[in-house]
Amino acid sequence: MPASDSFETSLLTLMFVNTLITAFAGTSTGGDLPPSTSDQTLTFALHTATPGEAGTQLTNECDYTDYARTTVARGAAQWTVSGGTVDNDNAIAFVVAGATTADSVTFFSIGSGVSNVMHIYGAVVPTLVVNEGVTPSFAAGALDISVT
Repeated sequence: MPASDSFETSLLTLMFVNTLITAFAGTSTGGDLPPSTSDQTLTFALHTATPGEAGTQLTNECDYTDYARTTVARGAAQWTVSGGTVDNDNAIAFVVAGATTADSVTFFSIGSGVSNVMHIYGAVVPTLVVNEGVTPSFAAGALDISVT
């Protein structure tokens, strides 16, 4: 079921920029859905195959030597939301790969790292082969996250 363009943008703005959704009926704040007061980061994971809609950030997660998820702050300094699409304003980098293992990164996910909850996932095109000395990263503006 489709959502209105303005609501799609409002949801993405709440998730990435941490800005309230106004006129969201039924909340205790007079109709507004307030921003979070905690968890001010988003956790990015890399995957060797699709995590799928029922997956978590652990599903098909990379395991190359020295792999670690990375966090990115929520806020207007990091993200631009417009018309139901989100772009990263700064590069997002992971740990440089160690020498003993390699992975082919085909998907990324964004979620809540401590609980492994995945909120959004998408394909990495083209596939990124991570081996010794490679720093997996998304250049500024390289992520076009859309809910449309």
